[in-house]
Amino acid sequence: MELADYKKDSLFVIDKAIEKKWEMRKILRETYNKDLRRGDFEKVLDWFNGFKQEYNNLELYDFLKTSDDWQGAQGISFNSNLNAPDAIHLTTAILGAIGGYCQIMITNDKQFSQEARRIIDDYKLTRKLKVMTISEVKKQFFEKKK
Repeated sequence: MELADYKKDSLFVIDKAIEKKWEMRKILRETYNKDLRRGDFEKVLDWFNGFKQEYNNLELYDFLKTSDDWQGAQGISFNSNLNAPDAIHLTTAILGAIGGYCQIMITNDKQFSQEARRIIDDYKLTRKLKVMTISEVKKQFFEKKK
């Protein structure tokens, strides 16, 4: 979902806001009020499918399967500065790390990253789960070494 958000933000800024010659303040204000259309969503899906093909060593999992899993997300939401979607994202990464399936949680949200690192530390999972941005993941794992 973070990857979809990343691409939607990119489409909004590049294809919509810059094309309309908006000032930076307006772009920042309107980022959360995107006016993307069906064709834009198809571009996001096409981009994501291409991303999965290009980086076919990535695996996607769903870890929130039981009531206890959802209670864990609720606990994180109630006891942190995270909103519900971010609490779900973090809980999924934590459950994945506990199960040995997830070593990296990807986000471009700085405030989320800081809060997630604190919670990961509280869960004593800092050796199992690292928070990284999309660009950090690309640089560390996918760019060819020169």
